[in-house]
Order: sequence, then structure tokens, then C-alpha cells
Amino acid sequence: MVEFTLLSAGHCTHRERAIIRDGRRSEVAIPALVGLIEHPTAGPILFDTGYSRQFHTETARFPGSLYARVTPVHLEDTDEIAHQLAARGIAREAIKMIVVSHFHADHVGAARDFPGARFVCARSAYETLRPRKGLHALRSGFLPGLLPADFADRTTFIEDLPEIRLPQELAPFTRGRDLLGDGTIVLIELPGHALGHHGAFVASDPPVFLIGDACWLSRSFREHVPPGLLAHLIFSDARRFRETLASLHDLHRAWPDLAIIPSHCQEAYARWTGATAGRR
Repeated sequence: MVEFTLLSAGHCTHRERAIIRDGRRSEVAIPALVGLIEHPTAGPILFDTGYSRQFHTETARFPGSLYARVTPVHLEDTDEIAHQLAARGIAREAIKMIVVSHFHADHVGAARDFPGARFVCARSAYETLRPRKGLHALRSGFLPGLLPADFADRTTFIEDLPEIRLPQELAPFTRGRDLLGDGTIVLIELPGHALGHHGAFVASDPPVFLIGDACWLSRSFREHVPPGLLAHLIFSDARRFRETLASLHDLHRAWPDLAIIPSHCQEAYARWTGATAGRR
């Protein structure tokens, strides 16, 4: 049996209107959620990593400081995912695989904390971002120093995984990549937000669909409400983002009991854990 746990590793703050079009002007805490997937044979697997102290190191100087100014990050030592895993009796060395939904800092911020892990990411994203430095990287929300120096040697590309047809229940999504070869974790392309952006369908009990930043709040896919217009400026492809959001809305209407979890949604975190993430 595959077990799933939702964790929160730090948070940033933004006006709510930035993450949903009809949101409030006031600032809200936006958690960096991490999926812990415990597989009976593959062991514990992470979907993204949240923030770590390395984020503050990489944003201490220009141009990285611009990232921290636009996206103020709040992180206690106990928020770091390695610390939370240790509290659950899971050593960082036990993490052998980390799925990277995309390369923004709130998703790969703790990548260097797991020296024994292999990373699973989109080749299309990594090979495009890898040569970028300084402001060129920052424009894509990418801080190269967050990745371990041997990242390329420890990477499996999603495009090389077996492609499978998805069950009808996941329509309108039809194709995915089988991470472990047993159908328990299927990576599904969710284009638009960032290069190579993927989610993960996990056949836990109940099943969950981790959608990364395909939208930021559950209300977005539930009511088909997009982010604010300014947010569209940071998307790799705004048109495909809107198409992905429409597909998630259709999936929710067809399968309302499926736990669809955006990576920054307080509501989803509270529903899953009964707690509030990122309390200031």
C-alpha cells in the first residue's frame, strides 16, 4: 500500500489578488507544500522539497536578492523538510528519489539536503535552464545554486520513463509517465506555468493528484478562476496554463472526490492535515 503525507516546508507572502483574480488586496501566507510518498518497495519519495536555508544564501546578493524582495520567504529550522522527515524517523539518506515538478526555488529549495537522492525532472526544463546564470536565470525563477553540483549525474528524465495511457477517470488527461513501473505514481504533464511542469497522480488510499503550480488555490480549479493578470507575465506559456486549468476544472467536475492538491493551497493543506501552514 502506498502511503501519502502532505507537509509544508516554509512559506512566502503575497497579496492574495496575485494568486487568484478576485482575491483580496491583503497579504496572505503561501505555503510551500511537499508530498511524501512512502512506497512499499521504493521507500520514501518526495514530490518537490519546499524551501531551505540555502534559499537565503542564494538570495543574499544581487541578482538573487531581487527574488527575495519580490517573494519574501519565512522559514524556521524546524520547517525544513529534512528536519520534518527526521521527526518522523526518516533519515535524509533514506530519500532515494525526488520528483521535481519544476525548477522554481520553492520547489527545489532543499535539493542539496539529500545527497543520496536521484532527481526526476523534465529534460526540456533542465537542459533549457542549465546554462542560464544571473539575471537570465532569475527571469525564469531559477536559482542555479539551489541544485547540488552533481545534479546532472543524479537525474532521470521524465521523457525517458515508460509512457502509459491513463484510466478514463483522469480524463481529460490521457497520457502519463510511469515512475516506478507499477502504476502507483504517474507523472502527468501540466504545461503553462513553467518549463517542463509536471504533476503526479499517486494511487494511495485515497488517491491524490499533486498538481504543483498548475494553479495556486483549490478554488481556482474548482470554480475555474485564474490567477491575477500580473501572474500571467511569469508563466512560460499563458495560453497553455489556461488550458491546463480548464482541464483540471473538468477533471474535478467529473471526479469531485479526487484530492487535487496545488502546491501552495492553505485549504488543501488544512483539509489534509487539519492544520494551518505558514502561520506568521
